[in-house]
Amino acid sequence: MAELKAKVSEKFQVQIPKDIRKKLRIERGDRLVFRAKGKVLMIEVEKLPKNPVANIDGILEGADIGELRTRSAQRLMKHKLGLG
Repeated sequence: MAELKAKVSEKFQVQIPKDIRKKLRIERGDRLVFRAKGKVLMIEVEKLPKNPVANIDGILEGADIGELRTRSAQRLMKHKLGLG
């Protein structure tokens, strides 16, 4: 691939060239991880789940919701009182 350039805006934003977005399949909502080594900037694409709620579906199945609320309330009280 040919060398591509992008200009840094006043707000330090950069538009990723279309050819790069296509090649790396970068989509809205993806996260970019930046690493600097000397004057070299490395960028890694981190794919995030499209629907984060779908990943926890069923996680509380069979759980005693009342017990979870009680524990949560107890932790909150300890925190507010500086005990935990």
